[in-house]
Amino acid sequence: MKKFILSINSGSSSLKFNLFELNEQNVLSSCLSGIVEEVSNKDRSTLKYSLNGVKHVHQLPVANHQEALTLI
Repeated sequence: MKKFILSINSGSSSLKFNLFELNEQNVLSSCLSGIVEEVSNKDRSTLKYSLNGVKHVHQLPVANHQEALTLI
């Protein structure tokens, strides 16, 4: 069974996240990382993330940190 660790850092207008996979040698490697910027500013909210080395950017209305958590 694969093991994962999710790290979340919540600021006043952003939410950063990183999902790490723990391999059989107990070494962590990042498989998903990103940020939700401009939380509470629906006109400028942005989700940026990198999944397996491919970068993605989405302009989305994010009213609060609860909605930001739902996105990730």
